[in-house]
Amino acid sequence: FYDRKLISTREIERFRNSLSWKYRIKNLVTEPKAIFESRYDLFVFAPRGIAKTSIYAPRRQELAELSGIRLWVTLGLEFGDAIAPRLQSLLSFLGSGVVFVLTKIVGRGLGLIVRGILQGIGSVSLPEGKNKKS
Repeated sequence: FYDRKLISTREIERFRNSLSWKYRIKNLVTEPKAIFESRYDLFVFAPRGIAKTSIYAPRRQELAELSGIRLWVTLGLEFGDAIAPRLQSLLSFLGSGVVFVLTKIVGRGLGLIVRGILQGIGSVSLPEGKNKKS
């Protein structure tokens, strides 16, 4: 009748903590994000059960009423939207610089080392006169 995993008190507490954590994430992050994006999450019946879908509806009044952590989440989202394209272009530029340094400077240095090794191997040949036995 009972699920074997939920018989012990420890497992029940772990399950309760998991639900509490999911509630906090939804309340402090997911819902303010939905308000900021002016959308509502709806659950609808689908051929394979219940599915989640979103609809657009203005939520300006709810956005104005946000405070505390929920307000900071929306400010963080707005800051991320403003800074993300510039940060992405900066990282792309820095990545190109790293690729240039690795291919030009380090690549040439490795090429010189390999060339020196090959020249060293080529000049180490045994004289034929000393190697023959009479």
